[in-house]
Amino acid sequence: MTGWGWLPYKAAAADAVKKIRAFAAGRHDSPSIGIGMTAAGVDGFRRSHHQALMARSVAVAGSEQGPTVLAASDPGLSMAALLAADVGKAREWVADTLGDLAGHNENDARLRETLWVYLRCGCSYKLAAEELILHFNTVRYRVGRAVARRGRRIDDDRLDVEAALLLCQWYGTAVLQPSR
Repeated sequence: MTGWGWLPYKAAAADAVKKIRAFAAGRHDSPSIGIGMTAAGVDGFRRSHHQALMARSVAVAGSEQGPTVLAASDPGLSMAALLAADVGKAREWVADTLGDLAGHNENDARLRETLWVYLRCGCSYKLAAEELILHFNTVRYRVGRAVARRGRRIDDDRLDVEAALLLCQWYGTAVLQPSR
């Protein structure tokens, strides 16, 4: 498809994902579900099926509260699935990248979330504070604590830090270190 002709299909696909999530949320016996993106033809079906399998693998590995529904179109999901094809190796890499910030505890989770939003907001304390509904100084303090827990600056390997935070977002405790 060219031009804007794909918009109705994209909207319909997003609506289908929303309906599947609502249906699964209303059932106590719902399995973890992975949804691929729609594509035309046999090759499109194969690609969508592969995406669904990858999304489901993230749903199964990262489901702390039980079954979940994930779609390949969820921002960052496909990348997380590719990065963590081996969850054990991903856990080691996350620990190497985030240092002590990779701990499975409430404080580190709060610091990781703040750092994630701060980086996503272009390293703006002000924009991150607005998104997190926190005071500017609270965001600055938490980012400073996150960097201190990590044990080294973020500027040197920012892409690795963002990828590690992405894995933490999607996989949760599956890629974190047990609390000491």
